[in-house]
Amino acid sequence: MTSAPTPNINRTIYTLHDDVVAGITQADVRFEGSAVRAALADSYGLEGADVRVLTQVHGNDVVVADTDVDGLEGDALIARADGFLIAVKVADCCPILLYDPPTRAMAAIHSGWRGTRENIAQECVSALCATYGCRPETILALVGPCAGGDRYVVRDDVASLFPDAVRSIGNGEYLFDNRSVVTRQLIEAGLPAMHITHDSSCTIADARYHSYRRDGQRAGRCYAYIGHVSRP
Repeated sequence: MTSAPTPNINRTIYTLHDDVVAGITQADVRFEGSAVRAALADSYGLEGADVRVLTQVHGNDVVVADTDVDGLEGDALIARADGFLIAVKVADCCPILLYDPPTRAMAAIHSGWRGTRENIAQECVSALCATYGCRPETILALVGPCAGGDRYVVRDDVASLFPDAVRSIGNGEYLFDNRSVVTRQLIEAGLPAMHITHDSSCTIADARYHSYRRDGQRAGRCYAYIGHVSRP
C-alpha cells in the first residue's frame, strides 16, 4: 500500500495483484463531484467515462460492467475486460475490491450497513462465479478504509441487525464494526482468510478520507477502484 500524490489526484494504491491496478482516492478540496472521477481517469490516461460507476442505492444489486453502466443503479460492479476502471463511491461505507487471477475477473463493492445486511459481498462473489467461472478459493480481496468499529455509532435499529458486531456505549447507542462483518461474509462466501487484505484506516478519524459521519453534507466521496489499465 502506497500513498501517491500526483498533479492529477491523490490516491492510496494497493498491491492486490500485478494484473490490476487498485486504489482509493483521498480527500482533496480541489476536486468536487464529478471532477474527482475526471481526475482519477486522467491520472491513468483515461477519459472520464472510462471510470465506470453506478447510481448507488444501498442495496445488493450487482451489475456487469464490461460495457457502459452510466445511469444504472446498484452497489457492486463486476468486469473482466481491459481499458477501464470500475469504481464505487464511499464516505464511511465499506469499499471492497475483488480480483480473481485465473479468470482476470474483478469487482468493486459498496457495503454500508444496509448493503452489509443484504450481504452484498456474498452476492458479488456468487455473481463472479456465475458470470466468469470464478472459484471463491482463488479470489483475492481488499477491504478498504471505512468507519471504524471504535467510532461508528449506531442506534438500536441497526445494532439489532448485527448483534455480534456491536458494543453498547449507553443511551441506546452502540459502536458497530462493519469491517468485521463484511470480512466474515467474504470468508463465508468461500474466500480464504489469508486472501483478504485490510486497510484498517478509519474514515471518521483519518482526514485523508471523506467522512459523512464527520462532515455531514459537506463530505465529498472517495472512489475505490480496480481495473486492467496501464500504471502511470
